[in-house]
Amino acid sequence: MATLILSTVGQAVGTAIGGPIGGVIGRTAGALAGQAIDQQIFGTTPPWKGRVSPISTCSPPPRARP
Repeated sequence: MATLILSTVGQAVGTAIGGPIGGVIGRTAGALAGQAIDQQIFGTTPPWKGRVSPISTCSPPPRARP
C-alpha cells in the first residue's frame, strides 16, 4: 500500500520539479521507498513462497462423473 501511495506522490512532486523526466525519477524513488516500508510492515517472505499449489503441478483438472 505504501508503494502505491509513495510512487504517486513521488511522481507528482517529481513532475512539478523536473517535468516528465522528474516524474519518472520521482515515481521510481517513491516506489522504492514504499517497498521498503511495506517489507518492514508485512515481512519480506510472501506467504506462498515454498509451497506448491495444486494448480501449478500441471495436472489436468478432475472430471465430473455422472
